Amino acid sequence: MSFDSLLPPDAFRRSPVHDDPLSLPCGVIEDHPRFGWRGCHLDVARHFVPKREVLRFIELLAMHKLNVLHLHLTDDQGWRVEVPQYPELTRIGSWRERSMIGRGEVPEHDRQPHGGYYTTEDLLEIVSYAAEHHVTVVPEIDVPGHGQAAIAAYPDLGTGGPVPVWDSWGVSDRILAPRRATVDFFRDVLDHVMSIFPSTVICLDGDEVPGATPAHGALLRRLLDHVHACGRRSSAWDDAMQIVSLPQATIVMAWQDAQAVTRATEAGNDVLLCPETHFYLDHRQSDHPDEPVPVGYLNTLENVYDYKPPTERVLGLQAQVWTEHLDSPARIDYATSPGSARSPRSLGPASATRRSSATGSPTTTCPAWTPSASTTAPSTVPTRGSCARASRADRDEMRARAGPVRPVPPAHLPGPRLRPWRSRAVPSTRPR
Repeated sequence: MSFDSLLPPDAFRRSPVHDDPLSLPCGVIEDHPRFGWRGCHLDVARHFVPKREVLRFIELLAMHKLNVLHLHLTDDQGWRVEVPQYPELTRIGSWRERSMIGRGEVPEHDRQPHGGYYTTEDLLEIVSYAAEHHVTVVPEIDVPGHGQAAIAAYPDLGTGGPVPVWDSWGVSDRILAPRRATVDFFRDVLDHVMSIFPSTVICLDGDEVPGATPAHGALLRRLLDHVHACGRRSSAWDDAMQIVSLPQATIVMAWQDAQAVTRATEAGNDVLLCPETHFYLDHRQSDHPDEPVPVGYLNTLENVYDYKPPTERVLGLQAQVWTEHLDSPARIDYATSPGSARSPRSLGPASATRRSSATGSPTTTCPAWTPSASTTAPSTVPTRGSCARASRADRDEMRARAGPVRPVPPAHLPGPRLRPWRSRAVPSTRPR
C-alpha cells in the first residue's frame, strides 16, 4: 500500500480509461508499523450497513494501512448477526419500528422501520474478503448492557415485561438478567460467532451498564472465561473494570481518559487506545453551521494528528465510527474521510520503534499482537511524508470511482431510507 499510495488517481479505477502507462520516479520505500493493531471500529447496530458497503469499507481501511475492522454487531437498537439456534434474534431483534432524528431537547422520530442483518454466509464472505486485504475482523457482542434488542427477541434474557427494540439513542436501562440461563444463551451465541470469525480476539463490550450489580460482573466474567477456554482472547471497553476484575488476558479498550490506560496497565492488562478525545470519528469535524448533525464536540484533523500515544503495554490504536447519526454510507464516508486518513500519523515510526543493527529490520517496544491464523498484519504504515500523498490520492480515487453514494439495502430490506441532513447541536451526553 505504500507503493499504491504514490500512484495517481487513475490507478485506482476499476477499469483503465487511458492507454498511457503509469510511472513513478525510481526510489526506495522505507516503511514499518509502530503498532501491530491499527484498527477502525464500525457500528452496524445503530444503523445497518449493507454487506457491499462493509466490503468497500474494508478496501478503504486497507488503502489507509489499517489492519483491523472491529465490527459492532449488537446493541439496544439492533441485532445484526444470524444465530441459527436463536432465530428470534434476527426475526425480531434486527428491526425497530422507527429511529430517533438528531438529539435535541425534545426527541423526534421518523416513521420508517429500520433493520437488517448478516447471514452466516454474509459474515464468512466479509471475513474472507478482509483476509484478502490483510484485514482481520474482530466481532463485538454486547453484554451485559446494550442488550435491549436481544431482550426484545427473548424477554427471559431481561427483567420486567417485554420490550421493543429500542428506537432512541443513548444508554438503555434494560440490561441482561444475571442468570445462569443468560450465561448459557450467550455461550451458544459466542460459539457460533467464533465459528465464523477466526480472529484471536472476541469483544464482549462490558461498558455502560446502568444499575450493574456484582452479579452482572460475574456474568461478564463467565463469558470472558468462556472465550479464553475456547483458545481465543477477549477484549472489553474500559468501563468493564468498574464492574468486575478482568482476566489479565483481556485487552482493555481505553476510550474514556488517560487514567483508564493507567488502571488497565497497573492491573496487568494490555491496552488498545480508543480515546474519544481524538478517535471518535462521528464527532463533528467543524463548527460550520452546515455540519450535518454536529455530534459531540469539535474534533478537527489537527487534533487527531496531535495525539501522542503512550506505549507501555499498548497493542495499538483504533478509531471509532458510531452510527446513531450516520444513517447511510454517504454519511459514514463524510465522517471517516478524511477521518480514516488522519489516524496513520500516530501509527507511524516514532521513538518507540528502532531498527535492528544486525538486520536493519524494525523492532518495537510495544507488545506483539497476532490477528489470526488466517491473516497477517501488513508490515507497512506510512511515514509522515507519505500520509499526505495517500490521503489526497484516496480522496481523488473515491470521487473518481464512486460519485454520490445511495444506500441500497439487500433484498430482505425495504427501500433506502433517505432523510435530509439536520444541522442540530448534539451534546456529548453519551460519549460512546
